[in-house]
Amino acid sequence: SNAFFTKEFMDHGQLALTPQVQNWPAWAHPRSFAVQGTQLVPASFLGLPIYYGFVGKVFGSSVIPWFAGLIALGGIISFYHFQKLFFSTRIAQLSTLLLVVQPMYVFYISRPYWHNGSFVSLLIIAAFLFSEAIMKPSIVRYFVAGLGFGFALAFRTSEILWLAPALIAISLVVKRKIRVTMIQYFFLGLIVPMIPVAYFQYQTYHQTVLGAYGTLGNSAFSQTSSSTISKIFQ
Repeated sequence: SNAFFTKEFMDHGQLALTPQVQNWPAWAHPRSFAVQGTQLVPASFLGLPIYYGFVGKVFGSSVIPWFAGLIALGGIISFYHFQKLFFSTRIAQLSTLLLVVQPMYVFYISRPYWHNGSFVSLLIIAAFLFSEAIMKPSIVRYFVAGLGFGFALAFRTSEILWLAPALIAISLVVKRKIRVTMIQYFFLGLIVPMIPVAYFQYQTYHQTVLGAYGTLGNSAFSQTSSSTISKIFQ
């Protein structure tokens, strides 16, 4: 699905496809696809096909697996430097080695069109950048840290349900080191990567809050009395 819609975005600049078959049954579609009206749309998060598609438009589709590999490499390097902030160089080296050979991490980062590997790598990068911003505060560092979390959430938006409480908890622990005057630049960076996602989500699903992931076509959309918050948790 991600590979298909990445190519669709590269070729046509959209994430919806009208099947060239008359009277096709709406239930007949591949896994990870969903039906919106008469169109096939992604049944998952839009960040990956949007950003991979943009890279493919600029550099060609053959670059996309390498781009995913660079994200994974960035996650590994960031993990090493993140460990060095708290532990000795030797522990950081051993920890990073264990990450590199960790079976599930290797499994997911070796599949560029799956969200999980890139999401975890981007989250590790964001954690390192966030730590750097707290320890060496500057407008640029706070903004870049926000960018890191924004790109991670673009790839797996539903993870905000645990990431937001985790960030709040961490911020409370280190509140004395956080520059309150620079928090706005963190949120600005956080929003920037989500703007294209929100735009194409509206173009695809005609709303910007809920995507198709696990909800399109079921009771979460059909129950108009449900609040937006309850729909998100559904």
